Amino acid sequence: MVIASTTAVVAADHDRSYLLHNGSEIIATFNRGEMRMYYEKPKPSLRQAGIDQGTLLFQGTANDGHIKGTAFVFRKGCPPAPYEVEGRAQGDVGFELSGPGPKFGAGCAVLGLSWTSPHSRLTFVSDNRGIDW
Repeated sequence: MVIASTTAVVAADHDRSYLLHNGSEIIATFNRGEMRMYYEKPKPSLRQAGIDQGTLLFQGTANDGHIKGTAFVFRKGCPPAPYEVEGRAQGDVGFELSGPGPKFGAGCAVLGLSWTSPHSRLTFVSDNRGIDW
């Protein structure tokens, strides 16, 4: 189902928040309005498919609670498929990002974007280890 080709080391001077997303632990970093989210502890099925700690899940901006940017879908043997999402923080509870997600055809082919894609809504819940929203 998923595989990723890039991982990152989170800089110590960036603000961080720890989140839960579909059974995986995520670390969000914030630096001058820029936001990135990485897999900190991918759920077992993602690890088996090649997603490692540090794999980039989202990059964009976070300003006054509004979050907007590019999320990535991973499919085993394929490059990450980017798509645009946005949402709003819900206090210190978390947030949901939404946008038409990729629909895949055979192999790695992305046929288009659709609100019916299983990737069109991404829910993140704070696990209370990091900074408040």
